[in-house]
Amino acid sequence: MGYDPSKEARAARKAHMAKNEQQHLKNLARSQRGQASTATATTKAPGALSERKGVIERTLAMTRASTASMGKFDRMLGGEKKPRGVKRKVKRIPHRATPMLLTLCSFLLA
Repeated sequence: MGYDPSKEARAARKAHMAKNEQQHLKNLARSQRGQASTATATTKAPGALSERKGVIERTLAMTRASTASMGKFDRMLGGEKKPRGVKRKVKRIPHRATPMLLTLCSFLLA
């Protein structure tokens, strides 16, 4: 008979699925270990959670203000506080007439 490509493809697919399943189980075990250490870390230091929350809020406010619109048009996340102390700096043009403007006006009026 000889070479059957469908059998070889099926065997390769089954081997790949078995490898993925093993990796999935390893990932689950690793995440369970990570959650256990995180849970003990938060119970040991109750102030660390609120400190981390403050750091995240400051970082969020800083990144929002770093856009060109200073965060004015960004969508707010659920439960997010309105940023305080963020103002857009606008370069103002003085109201008094400049000498060049006076020259131009006198030229047009003459």
